[in-house]
Amino acid sequence: MTGEHLSAEAAAELLSRQQALQAEARHIIAELDLATIFGRAGEVYQVGSFVSGLMVWRDADFNVLSPGLRVEQVFAVMLPLLTHPRMKMVRYRNDHAAFAPPDPTDERFFFALYYQPEDSEGGEEWKIDVSFWVSPLPRIEQAPAERIASRLDNETRLAILWIKDVWRHLPTYPYEIGGVDIYDAVLDHGVRTPTQFRAYLLARGKPA
Repeated sequence: MTGEHLSAEAAAELLSRQQALQAEARHIIAELDLATIFGRAGEVYQVGSFVSGLMVWRDADFNVLSPGLRVEQVFAVMLPLLTHPRMKMVRYRNDHAAFAPPDPTDERFFFALYYQPEDSEGGEEWKIDVSFWVSPLPRIEQAPAERIASRLDNETRLAILWIKDVWRHLPTYPYEIGGVDIYDAVLDHGVRTPTQFRAYLLARGKPA
């Protein structure tokens, strides 16, 4: 899928996989009762590619607005997930207090959960990211998924899925080059293929 033309078969595969991943995500979210668990800490919002309908891999993202949340409280909230027998790995990041970033609205407790359902013994694990935003200041998302979804048509949706499907295998994704870069390239700069996206990145001095 890395050439200059996306075949009808490849396009159909990308769309079918996207729909299957969304359905699978709904099942995982219900199975783990994530809305209830995260809701014990604050106001829960599901964000990212699940909301925009641009999924290419098993990844779900949540924001929880939790002004004043303390570290001992967040670990108490997360305990059922941290001790779940199917939770393969957990990564935690403290961006609060002594480790707070320059922008106070970016203060958070972040968890990346790696969950393997019982029917996925072959390695089809899910990565679930959740950020507990602890600042009392309003949280403004850089690229709300709803806004991205409202701008999509068939052409741009396929272009984004195609490019994301290529870039997700590269070491720069998603921390150096992420979804926001792809959305900007496709929706605001007319990029439609992985080759064009590589040129777009090079022109901006970004790793391609």
